[in-house]
Amino acid sequence: MDTANWTFSQSFTPQFQAMRSDLESQISTAKSTASPPPEIIQGLSVSLAKATKALADATGSIPSYDQKQYEIQLKALEKSITDLRASTAPKSKFAFKRKPQAPAAAPTTTTTPPAKAPEAPTPTPPSSSTTNLILSSHTNKYLTRSDLPDHPQQTDLSISDLSNCIVNLLPPSASASTSTPTDERLIISALHARNLTNCVILLPSIQGSALLHDLTQCIIVLGCHQVRSSHLFLPP
Repeated sequence: MDTANWTFSQSFTPQFQAMRSDLESQISTAKSTASPPPEIIQGLSVSLAKATKALADATGSIPSYDQKQYEIQLKALEKSITDLRASTAPKSKFAFKRKPQAPAAAPTTTTTPPAKAPEAPTPTPPSSSTTNLILSSHTNKYLTRSDLPDHPQQTDLSISDLSNCIVNLLPPSASASTSTPTDERLIISALHARNLTNCVILLPSIQGSALLHDLTQCIIVLGCHQVRSSHLFLPP
């Protein structure tokens, strides 16, 4: 620092500190007053502005460290004046009350019952031109068409669980055919024979297949397109 700046710094420092001290004293006095008039606060602002201008004019002529410290001191004084002005500002005696908003009506939820789906028509099982004719659970009997339950003219035949029986379902002789009732005529679509023991089965020609299962020492006479069998036990 040259001699001129050093000389200015030596004279500026006590002047600035005197201005700062005087301003602090005025602020302290104003704070002790219950309600300082606006003129007092305005005078404090003017004094702060003079000190700020003086420091700005001294820029470059005083040490940088000193200038930084003086700026911090002025900032503190400025804050004190701002707080004092805020504490003495007149409070409004009246305030427009904000009309409370009516609570929004809750949205009405209308539940509409789901449209009833049209009822699907009940599926009708396909009609069959044949039904099953069952001949089962006999022992030591001679069975003919007269022993059969009521049945349509065309049907599948199921024979099961017979022991020591003769089943004769051959049609009547030609000479007696004219006197045979219509419901005694029998057209067999397919044969299902199961679990027969020591039986003789005499059948007319059938239109479909013959399925034979679990037969022991049996004789079966028939005409058919196909025979499928399993577990057949023949006499030695």
